[in-house]
Amino acid sequence: MSLIVSIVRLIVAITLWGWCSSAMAVVVVANANSVEENTLSSSEVRQVFTLEKIQWKNKRSIVVFVLPANDLLHKSFCEEVLEIYPHQLQRMWDRYLFSENNSTVVVAQDKNDLLKSIAITPGAIGYLDEQDYNEKIMEIKKIEITHNSYKDKDKDKDKDKATKQQSNKESATEEIQKE
Repeated sequence: MSLIVSIVRLIVAITLWGWCSSAMAVVVVANANSVEENTLSSSEVRQVFTLEKIQWKNKRSIVVFVLPANDLLHKSFCEEVLEIYPHQLQRMWDRYLFSENNSTVVVAQDKNDLLKSIAITPGAIGYLDEQDYNEKIMEIKKIEITHNSYKDKDKDKDKDKATKQQSNKESATEEIQKE
């Protein structure tokens, strides 16, 4: 009887540990010295991390920093913030990275590497566990996420598509002028 009770307690403990560890509070952070934006809509955050949005408003290229795919924080970020699974995000990156998109995704070794990389890389964006975010680190700032309606998501997508097309036209014009 005591063996059964012990097994039940172990199962409950493992289940609770898994539930607690997967429910992390994730914050989006960016390089404070080069990223002007302080807020992004939820659809803009998704566009940035899926490489659909490749430039900030100041025309600086966006550099996306993430943790390895097997990291619990990465899984939480994908599912809670982007509302997709990590393998779906990886497929999107693969599609964009093999196209002519100039976007960059850098996989950091760990949270400390991620934090340092965002602090020193112009245009960088990434995510942290809320407990790891420290307002005293002047090179990093928290990006507030606003949740928008489906109508706003469609407008954001159309707006970003137009910006991307304009950016591609400018790049092509610059290349022609160089020749």
